Amino acid sequence: MENNALVIGGQGFIGFSVAMTLYNNGWNVRVLDRNITDKFNEVNIETMVGNVFDKDTLKFALKDVDVVFYFISHSLPSSNRDNLNYELQNSLTALDSVLDTMVNLNVKKIVFPSSGGTIYGNVKDQNVTESIEPNPLSSYGQGKLLSEEIIKFYNRVHNVEHLILRISNIYGCHFYRRVEQGAVDIFIQNILNDKPISIWSGAENSIRDYIFIDDFCDALITLLNRKIHGIYNIGTGEGSKLMDIIQIIESILKREAIIVRNNNYSGVSRNVLDISKIKEDCKWFPKYNLEEGIKKTIKRKKENNNEISRIY
Repeated sequence: MENNALVIGGQGFIGFSVAMTLYNNGWNVRVLDRNITDKFNEVNIETMVGNVFDKDTLKFALKDVDVVFYFISHSLPSSNRDNLNYELQNSLTALDSVLDTMVNLNVKKIVFPSSGGTIYGNVKDQNVTESIEPNPLSSYGQGKLLSEEIIKFYNRVHNVEHLILRISNIYGCHFYRRVEQGAVDIFIQNILNDKPISIWSGAENSIRDYIFIDDFCDALITLLNRKIHGIYNIGTGEGSKLMDIIQIIESILKREAIIVRNNNYSGVSRNVLDISKIKEDCKWFPKYNLEEGIKKTIKRKKENNNEISRIY
């Protein structure tokens, strides 16, 4: 049974949730990250501090591993849209280092989080399926697309199996996030703490697909249990505007958001994922609508308010 996992980037928001989900489903889990706090102290998860560019560290981390879960990122969706050189020099080099070491140690499977929110570009009139040609409009999205191609190359040449997850906008972090990533989490935190929300002028009506972290982890486990490979959209299939999110949070917290508008928005106006493939192949459906997911996220952040000084 393939149940020995290495979660690279297990200290981060999604990586931590993935590591805990695997552990709770009977996997033997090892986490590799540049920084490790005490989040894993109460569970039997092995932790390692290290860098994926260090081959000796990678070799040690990959010992006896069946599946690699690659949850590190060297940039953010909000990164400079023209900074493709950074993606080439960092994100792709790191991924290639991991895949090359996997081949040398005969580790045969990788799970990679791509970006359903950026890889397809602007698709106004329909929900996007996995068969639509990607058309990224940012260096982050282009980096994800190139990463997918590198993984496919290792599959063709070295028979490395892959599960590529094109995830919509994910939210629901248990802790306070200091990295300005994830509209729902950041909006909740700022409204809770009477801090302004920064929005690009014109972005209020941009439509995105938002998925709660518990639904994402449930989809991942479902795919793993069925031993499915390939590329899958992971989202809800429902679109929401930024102002919808703010109004839901305001209603639950009974507080008014402080909104600051920046320069005119030039990003994608609509991106909603078609999740028919995972529904048909796995009989999987998201359990949380946006309001339910936001309520649970608020509860988590209030419970972990003392964790605000940590970095996630």
